[in-house]
Parts: sequence; structure tokens; C-alpha cells
Amino acid sequence: MKNPAASYGVSSPENSHVTPQGAGNQTPIWGLKMKKLIYHFIARSMGYIQKEQQDKPEAKLEKILKHAHENSPYYRALFLHHNIVDDGRVILNRFHDIPFLNRDILRHRASELTSQNSGGRQTYWNTSGGSTGEPVKFLQDKDYLRASRAITYQQKTWTGYALGDAMIKLWGDDKEILLESKTIKSRVINVVKNLTLLNSFSMSAERMREYLRIINKIRPRLIVAYAQAMYELCKFAEEHQLQITGVQAVMTSAGTLHPFMRETIERVCGVRVFNRYGTREVGSIACECEHHAGMHVACDCVHLEIVDQNGTPCPPGVEGEIVITSLINYSMPLIRYKIGDFGILAEKPCLCGREGVLLQGVTGRVTDAFRTKAGKVVPAEYFIHFVGVVLNKGVIRKFQIIQKDYDLVNVKLVPAGGYGENDRDEIVRIIKIAMGENCTVHVNLVDEIPPLKSGKYRYTISEI
Repeated sequence: MKNPAASYGVSSPENSHVTPQGAGNQTPIWGLKMKKLIYHFIARSMGYIQKEQQDKPEAKLEKILKHAHENSPYYRALFLHHNIVDDGRVILNRFHDIPFLNRDILRHRASELTSQNSGGRQTYWNTSGGSTGEPVKFLQDKDYLRASRAITYQQKTWTGYALGDAMIKLWGDDKEILLESKTIKSRVINVVKNLTLLNSFSMSAERMREYLRIINKIRPRLIVAYAQAMYELCKFAEEHQLQITGVQAVMTSAGTLHPFMRETIERVCGVRVFNRYGTREVGSIACECEHHAGMHVACDCVHLEIVDQNGTPCPPGVEGEIVITSLINYSMPLIRYKIGDFGILAEKPCLCGREGVLLQGVTGRVTDAFRTKAGKVVPAEYFIHFVGVVLNKGVIRKFQIIQKDYDLVNVKLVPAGGYGENDRDEIVRIIKIAMGENCTVHVNLVDEIPPLKSGKYRYTISEI
């Protein structure tokens, strides 16, 4: 029988690897135990399961700072100027004196940031366009990759998933899609991993129907997806009265998971959503556990800070800019790197008892917030909540709000049935409340709003 995914340019395990829910009861207990042991061995051999970390996060931070000082010309000069290292010893209480790293520095001073001592590491260049669309290049290595894969696998296990369980990946990253589906080796690995790839770059109505058929046929233990792509697929299923059955968990990433998106995905799939946060520059940063009380920061891989506009650390519960130090990239240390996102530290610990930093949430990109001439900052959530939820009584299919100037806002809107002038007037009124009465608001009806080249979708964009 022909693989139903094949004609749609997706990679899927053969039907013999698709186990309907409940069919596992037909397998003897000893067979299940043997399968578990085999996949545990495979997971270890692939680097998904690693030895317990011996170094505490603080020790790992001190270690990467010492390495950066000794091997990176950029940091050597920077640390000398700010007295971060004294007689070869890192002064950790001066850590916050280290100036922030940003994309412009990374783009223009990559050679100085690169470690002069490769230490036998197998290095490779990686790139990220991010939500800005401006590409940035950075060096990583196989040790970094193994550590990054291990933390990502650990986070997936929080959903109840284990290697060998059926998993579907609805992803829009062209590099990962190509790497995971192009070669014979990668296809064989996907069969072993019981992984099916669905390309979220191709989300026409016809293909979404096919994706739903594939999901219902495979009945995966876990779906890993772009937040926006999974939301669009669930919204499509609901609008066309199509069911999603057999899914046991959904993990979203690669974009802000807004409350209305989470509600739709959980309602349609009938399961909880595990939100995960990461970037190509530093890998997985944080993820929700089974209690969904916030995202546990991967403290073995990253050191996370939340700072205000003056660079001062924000207390828990206060929104600020996310700053990341990678603890595992020795080929190009990224220290106090502003990745361009806003977030909030949780005020209470998670009931699961896991140690470390808890992130309440990622609230959006720095470039998603709007600003007035008076210096007032209007968060993206204001527009997303009012236009996408409060004013949207089923008459808006998709929207995007762009700040062109302090007093000029353009709205792209894909209308649904019933949209009229009153809806347009309400949108204009809500935007003027936040941006001021002198703000000019243009509402343009369009047939479609394409995602960024990265496959991600942004509801608000500030060009200020």
C-alpha cells in the first residue's frame, strides 16, 4: 500500500511502524520490555540520553567565561576592560558588568568571537534569519549539538514520549526538513525513530486535509509543531468539522504561543499543549512540564536573565528582555546575548519539584511591541487580544498589524463571512485608544497573509 504521506512531499515511517491506539495490548510483556531496552540503547547511542551532569550551572558559567577569556579575542579585550578576570580567575560577581552581545556584533565581529582553540571539536557554521529576516552566522560544534539534542529529548519525555513512540513533526524549517528527509540515511533513521515529517511551509486546504488524515491514521504519541502551524491546522479542522483523534500530547515551539492559540489546539486535539522555547543560536532554552505552570529553563545548557530597558535585572513577574549565555558552545561563546524576545520570570516554583529557573512565559519579539512619540510602549498582546479575540466574532480569519511610523499603523486583514464597516471602525478605535487619536490607521482587506521566510508568522511588526 502506498504511503499516504509520500505524494505530499513528507517523510513518513512505513505502515508497519504505525501502531493504532490499543494495539500494544497484543504484544507480550517481554516483547514490550525488549523494545523499551532496544530504544533506550538507541537513544543513548544517538546522544539523546547523556550521563548526569557533574558541574553545577554556576560552575559551567564560570568555565565558559574562562574559556572565552583565554580563546576569544573579542572577550579577551572585553573582560580586560571590565575586570572580569583577575590573575586568571573569573570574578562571577562582576558577570553583570559584561556588556550585552547583540546580532549586529555577532554579524560584524564573528571572527573575533570565534574560539582560537578548536580543541578537536567538529565545527560547522549555522545561520538564523530570526523574525527580523536579517541573517546572522555563528559557529557551533558536534559537542554542542549532542548536548542540545539531549536536553530537547529530555523535554519531550515530559509529555510521556519515549524514542520509538510514534511522533509527527509539523515543521517549517527548511534546513531541518531537508536534513531529516533528503538522504537515505536520514529516512532510515526516521523509520527507526517512528517519525513522520509534515512540512508547514505547504499548508493549502488540500494538504491540511491530508495532514489530518495522516495524523488520524498514525495516532501519534506526540506532535511537535510550529505554534502557528498547529493553530492553523486545528482552526481549519474546527471550521470544516474535521476531527483530530488519537493524539496524546502536542509540543509547540518556533513562535509565541498566545492564549487563544493554546485554547484552540487543546480544544480540537483534546490534549494539553507543552510549550517549548528555543532559538537556532543557542538551542532549546525552556519548556513546560506536565504541570504547565511555566517553562523550566535548561540550566545545564543556558544561563537566562530578564532585564529592563536599562539592563537592570527584572524581578519575577515583571516583563523584560531575555538575555542568554550559552553554556555549551565552546566554538563561539555567546555571552549575555540579547536574542530579541520579551519574557517574564515566574513568581512561584513549579509543583513538579524540578530545580532551576522557571520562566512564566515568552511574551513576544522586541520588534513586536509598538511605541508612541511620547515613549509609551504598547505590547503586542494588546492588539492580539483585542483584534484577534475581543473584536473577532468569527469575522476575521487572519490579521497582521504593522507600525510604519509613530502615528501610522497599517492593518492587513483576511476577512471571514460577516465582516463589515462596523468591524473596521471598531478595529480603528481600539488601535487609536493605545496609539493616540492622532494616529492614522489604514485597514486593508487582503486574500492571504504569507508567513516569513522562516515559516514563522507575526501578528504585529514594528518598523520604528
